[in-house]
Amino acid sequence: MEMAVAEREGSERPEIGHFVFRGSPGTGKTSVARVMAQILHAMNALGTTKLVETSGLDLTGEYVGQTKAKVTEKLVEAKGGLLFIDEAYELGKGHFGEEAMTTLVAAMTDPTYAGMVIVIAGYPKDMDVMLNRNPGLKSRFTRFIDFPDWEPEDGVAFLRAKAEKEEMKLQGEAETVLAQTFAALKVLDGFGNGRDAVRVWKELKQCRAQRVFDSVEEVRTITAQDAVMAAETVVAARRPPDGPVLSQSSLVKYTSMFRVEEQQPRREDSLCEATKEVESEEVSIEEELDEKEATSVEVEAEEDPEVDEDEKKTKEQRDSGVSDEDWEELERAKEAHAAHLDELRRARDQAKLEEERRRAEAIQEKIRRICPCPAGFKWYKCGGGWRCGGGSHYVSDAQLNSQFTC
Repeated sequence: MEMAVAEREGSERPEIGHFVFRGSPGTGKTSVARVMAQILHAMNALGTTKLVETSGLDLTGEYVGQTKAKVTEKLVEAKGGLLFIDEAYELGKGHFGEEAMTTLVAAMTDPTYAGMVIVIAGYPKDMDVMLNRNPGLKSRFTRFIDFPDWEPEDGVAFLRAKAEKEEMKLQGEAETVLAQTFAALKVLDGFGNGRDAVRVWKELKQCRAQRVFDSVEEVRTITAQDAVMAAETVVAARRPPDGPVLSQSSLVKYTSMFRVEEQQPRREDSLCEATKEVESEEVSIEEELDEKEATSVEVEAEEDPEVDEDEKKTKEQRDSGVSDEDWEELERAKEAHAAHLDELRRARDQAKLEEERRRAEAIQEKIRRICPCPAGFKWYKCGGGWRCGGGSHYVSDAQLNSQFTC
């Protein structure tokens, strides 16, 4: 603005100065530097749109004299344009880092490099520490631009623009899931802002490709299910290798909105009311098995003539003339026989119970492969399908049967 006014009034053009970009990775510092070079060239403030990118680490040598040569090489390459030094705080570390800063300060007052703009960039705190250690360098950089971390809505807006560019539809439910995904990523170390958004987009397309592999979508769509699966992958990858696994409560906290669009018509009432209804009506697989076991034993006992006959025999009255010794021996034989039958029943019932449990676990595993619950909740049989323990995910019997033979 100041430059435009000076040009209009015919007064001396003000110096552009040099810039400090403060912000975390992925906030757009490099992109802004590229655009800045084009704008300044259009305003005749730079002789070229050339942008030379480097980093503080790349400019730091490993022996005396190498650092100065590296810095000078980049300065010569960027003459007339813009030199962008990312992670510039590395210049303030060690003896060779000091050499790099000294060379840079000298170049900023050297007529040889007049008309060149230098932009140093990095984390806010690290950049402030570096500049405070070198007053000479700090006095040369008079213009500061801060790049705040992305908010969840910024990440969603980025993905929405990506989807539109590739002529894909991003479901509203998917946007809600993705907002929660960025909220979860933001509290983990190393939040990458735009870089994380690019990673999420790639995962979204991969998850969608898996979903539609055996089908055709008339309208290419990113669904909430795609978003949930992508979120699980990205968030898990960001967890430190030796760090604690996120607990269910942590997952629920940041994925409470991870709701997959059901394959059957949803009820009109709220998710909260639907969840309460499910919790009050559904019976866990273990409870169903226990009930089946009890019923099975009762029915078998009633229908097994051998059991009835044995019970009758154990209640038979002592005949007259039977000695006490013979009767006691007979009673012991009856008890042994009854114990043997009980053992056979228990073995039979245990085998059936084990088989039922294996079937139940197999069903759980198949459902998890179709629609994994982010919180790891168990699935329960509800009506014509299965619902996770949190109530927000649903897989119909039709889906299950189309993928597997249960």
